[in-house]
Amino acid sequence: MSIETQEHFLLSCPLKSAVWLGIWLEFFGTVPPPSALSSAFTSFLFPPTLNPSMTAASVFGLTILAIWDHHWALHFNSAPFLPSLVLATARKSISRLCSELELDSADSSLA
Repeated sequence: MSIETQEHFLLSCPLKSAVWLGIWLEFFGTVPPPSALSSAFTSFLFPPTLNPSMTAASVFGLTILAIWDHHWALHFNSAPFLPSLVLATARKSISRLCSELELDSADSSLA
């Protein structure tokens, strides 16, 4: 049994790389250069999002949460780690956060 490294868990696993590619294309509008993901994790250097109301840090954080959830579902429940399902989970969380931010914005403008 091998020990999973942080680099593999977050970035270099082909299944997780597919998740990051999908997120990057959808929320940043480009294919990520190899150094961009590493810089995001090590230096908190994020590109701007296509939706200015959503911060890049939130997109990254919610994507990590989705990866983490599906990673442990694989190990504890034998659920397959499918990038399409991870992307759907991340999108749902990001969409929920966007909706909450819009509600907060609407509430503060009424006050």
